[in-house]
Amino acid sequence: MHTIEHCSFLDASGAIVPDHGLMRRLAANGVHVCPTISVRFTERWDRRDPRQLPALPALHRQGVLVVAGTDAGTDGAPHHAYVEGLIGMARLGLPPAEILEAATSRAARALRVETLTGRIGPGLRADLIAVEGDPLHDVTALRALRLVVARGQEVRSPSQPPRADEWVQ
Repeated sequence: MHTIEHCSFLDASGAIVPDHGLMRRLAANGVHVCPTISVRFTERWDRRDPRQLPALPALHRQGVLVVAGTDAGTDGAPHHAYVEGLIGMARLGLPPAEILEAATSRAARALRVETLTGRIGPGLRADLIAVEGDPLHDVTALRALRLVVARGQEVRSPSQPPRADEWVQ
């Protein structure tokens, strides 16, 4: 096996009980793990029992290859809220550079498409975003999306007005 999705360490009582021996084996074997941190978890953390917080910090400390994922498209995890899952990873203590890698190049390696995408490089399919701020300093900068480029073309929301240089008189 090379990935584990929805890795929570949830026991029968509803508590999250990380298995450190298993984590060490996952790290030693290069297994990619997605703890599925989504907006549905981050919105309620302030009211949660600490025993129910995701095991992400323990996974990271053990050297497990964590990838970002939110279960997008399910109830409580809309597609447009992906960034909130990344911010949730930061709230749990993951460094911003680690979060960005978990969402890009490491995720591509986990899916075995790293020769096609996941980073910027010659011959790779790299979609790009521009944000206001520096997500390597503060991942909440990812909320301030200013530009999306997919397959070499700027992508805009239908509600976005055309730029002034696109107006035809």
